[in-house]
Amino acid sequence: MAAQLTEGLKKTFEDFDSQKRQFKELYADVVEIFEQLKENVSDSPVFLTPETKLKIEHFIQGETPSLLLVGQTNCGKSSLINQLLFERTVLAAAETPCTARMVRLKYGETPRIRVIAANGEVLEEHRPQKAILKREFVELSDNDRKDEKLTSSSVVAELPIPFLAGGVEVIDTPGRNENKALDEVVDIQLNSILPIIVYVIDGRKLITKQDCEDLRQIKDKFPTLPIFYVLTKIDPADPDMYESDSDSDSEENNIEDEIERKKEEVFKILVAEDFIDESEANFNTSEFFHAVSSLKLKQLRLGNKDVEKVYEAQSSRLKSCLQKFVSDALTKHFLAIANCLQKAIEQCLDIYIKTATKIRESNKVIDDSLDAVKKYRDMMYGNTKTEQERHKDGLDKVLTDIFQNPETRSSIVQEIIQTYTPNLHVPQEGVVEVDTYNRVRRDFEEHVLTRIQNKVLSAIKSHFEHTKWLIGIKNAIGNVEETKESLEVVRAISKLVDSFYGVNVSIIVYRPDKLIDKVFFKIRDMLRATKRFLKHPFDTVRGLKHIGEPWRRELCERVFHNIDCKRLKEEVGRTVEEMMTEGVRNLNTCLDDLRELWQKRRNLSSEERKAILKFGPKLAHITLFLQSDKDKAKFGIPHVTDKDKIGEGGQAQVFRCPADYGPEGVTCAVKQMEISCTEDLTQTALEAYQSRQWGSEWGDCQQNLLPLLACIIRKQDETHHVYLVTKLMKTDLADALPGITDISDRLRIAIDVAKALDFLHQHDIIHRDIKPQNILLDEQNQVFVADFGLAKPAGLVQGSFVGTPLFMGPEVSQLEQRELLARAEGKDEKEIYYDFKADVFAYGILLWFLCVGSITAPQEYVHAAPLIALLFRVRPNHILMTEMGIRPEKRDFPPGCWDVMTKCWDGNPDNRPTMTQVLQDLTAIHEKLVTA
Repeated sequence: MAAQLTEGLKKTFEDFDSQKRQFKELYADVVEIFEQLKENVSDSPVFLTPETKLKIEHFIQGETPSLLLVGQTNCGKSSLINQLLFERTVLAAAETPCTARMVRLKYGETPRIRVIAANGEVLEEHRPQKAILKREFVELSDNDRKDEKLTSSSVVAELPIPFLAGGVEVIDTPGRNENKALDEVVDIQLNSILPIIVYVIDGRKLITKQDCEDLRQIKDKFPTLPIFYVLTKIDPADPDMYESDSDSDSEENNIEDEIERKKEEVFKILVAEDFIDESEANFNTSEFFHAVSSLKLKQLRLGNKDVEKVYEAQSSRLKSCLQKFVSDALTKHFLAIANCLQKAIEQCLDIYIKTATKIRESNKVIDDSLDAVKKYRDMMYGNTKTEQERHKDGLDKVLTDIFQNPETRSSIVQEIIQTYTPNLHVPQEGVVEVDTYNRVRRDFEEHVLTRIQNKVLSAIKSHFEHTKWLIGIKNAIGNVEETKESLEVVRAISKLVDSFYGVNVSIIVYRPDKLIDKVFFKIRDMLRATKRFLKHPFDTVRGLKHIGEPWRRELCERVFHNIDCKRLKEEVGRTVEEMMTEGVRNLNTCLDDLRELWQKRRNLSSEERKAILKFGPKLAHITLFLQSDKDKAKFGIPHVTDKDKIGEGGQAQVFRCPADYGPEGVTCAVKQMEISCTEDLTQTALEAYQSRQWGSEWGDCQQNLLPLLACIIRKQDETHHVYLVTKLMKTDLADALPGITDISDRLRIAIDVAKALDFLHQHDIIHRDIKPQNILLDEQNQVFVADFGLAKPAGLVQGSFVGTPLFMGPEVSQLEQRELLARAEGKDEKEIYYDFKADVFAYGILLWFLCVGSITAPQEYVHAAPLIALLFRVRPNHILMTEMGIRPEKRDFPPGCWDVMTKCWDGNPDNRPTMTQVLQDLTAIHEKLVTA
């Protein structure tokens, strides 16, 4: 059993060391990719914070896993190390209590013992013949204890012991609170290693006040660190103390009773002080508390058959629990560090996948908006003369109405009179002084002219604001600006575009009053000129002159009478003609510059997207291996045989997992694949990454997506054996559909699938392979959408001809032709893609099968197949049928279902509904069906 323990622990530490080396390589790759993304993508955030980097790099470079034995002086630590771990005497135990240095035991090809000061200076070095650490190297004499340099030193023993070859150190600490310098040595050591603490309690003294203080300090320093407790020296110190007149059986019972009493007493104190969780059942079943006799361990190791069976069972259980404790502690620590790195990777993936999607979406919005602007610009540019004449005629009518229509003119005059408030004081009895009168007259004339100007301005604004091409350009450029403000990926062009808006486009689009102002300046100048023709007969005032309504009306009429309306119309018409010609020219130049500017930014955005497409999958690849290490640490590799096989496909086999594999209480299945191609492994990495999101981070947001519970990779030569672990399902929809006779139940399945797809699309994921075989049901007939092997974030989808032909939309099946056409036109074929509407098409076909109640091929396809086979011998029949517009036939479906299907499989993706709309329609149809 001793050999089994040491070999087991040795393997545990070797596995941890291997994990650590692999983690170091993954971390280096992640740092390199983060740097490359920072160089290639603008506004890249920081994913690895200084605190995270420090924690990870400390784990990689500085933390050596160390089995740290702590306890009071002469509590039996050395004997426990000798008999439990090394199976031989390595540490010479002291017969009497003494002050000792801290001892670090590590592997070495030949024995070497050094005494090292706190500053790293080697004080002594010995090369003994045997791998035994004598007490003389460890003990401190009375004189030595006065020398701080010696008391703060430690002993490092490199010994050729197989157990230590696994990369672990064993540390025998001095008794606590004997010497301040020794305590500091222990504290420093705790900060530089990965401690796995075994606290040794002297069974003769039981647990003391000093033990409790030491344990409290350790707990305060490492609140999450578990501690393994061993009660030693439980065998009788003096066999004669139990002698009595009773027979030997009674004596043996007395000894066992005393041992049980000690164990119970110590265990109760540990629980009471909160060092052991009270959920631990009792001292005989706790995994973290054990009692042992080092003397009995030695006798067992030497094969002494007289050792009582109870000791043999206790030592066996101790070794088993210690191995599990060490393994769990290392796993917990590795998972904590791995989670830090994985969190940074997934934050990066999430942001950049969304960025890639936004770049693609914004490119489309900007292109559409600029095309719309160009359309209206061409409309205006091609009909300039017609537009000029129309505006001249329109403004002629406006001015005629204002100046020559008696009713309009009378209304304006009345408004002028009513709104006038003199800026000068006018006595109620009238005006007598010439100067006062003239000032009042000029003030009122200015008011009249201002009101006429405002009236004309308002009429001209109203005329231009209802111009269709102007409204069209304004809305189109507004879309560009709105996109600029809402999407980070085009933020870089903000200032440049704004400058164009402000200088050129704003003349007509955002500030139509600029054009109107220029027209109005002409009107204002001409109106001001009328003042020269006004006759003012009252050069002198005789008696009182009342400045009332009759006087104001007379002056208003005189101003109107002296305005040369014909000349004003000519000037306005000429100004409109000049300004429209200039405006068209400016707008034309502006839009060409804007398109060129956007094309430069688009090229930059496309380069950024290419960088994301390049490095994003690499990050997913890394997180796949990182997750594999984590899952292996938690669950191990699922061991299955052919008798466990429950399914098989073109690229994978599915097995039922052993009953004890996976999360507690979950019966699991594993999809096993053998992957040699890097591209296939990267796709699997994306599948695993996405599938994990809705199993953990998104949690219970969507109950109809099958989450991935574990993903494990085992490399053999150049082949990667990949294990994807999920909950075990009962069947798939293809097999189950004929047995689901109630249309209401089938529509419920359709609704659950729609919920899952809607959820995926809301999170920018395209499934790309919706079909009955990928819809699974569990024992409770709960629906799960599965098999995300082809699923991809929308921003990472390029020209990929994937899916099942019968469920493939024409935009997918025609990708090759579209890419060839793009290359012929000098366009980037990587910009030829499809979106979520491809899933909507597939869903429409799936809904047809659900409503029919079987997976029998549609008659329309059966009838068309022979003709297509004769005409075309290259492309699959179902793809050609889709491209030719052939769809499944209408049958006796519930009202409304046929409409939903036909909308879903419309040949134009833009005409298809979203899954949100489909879900709303189907829910309403289902409710009517069940309530009918």
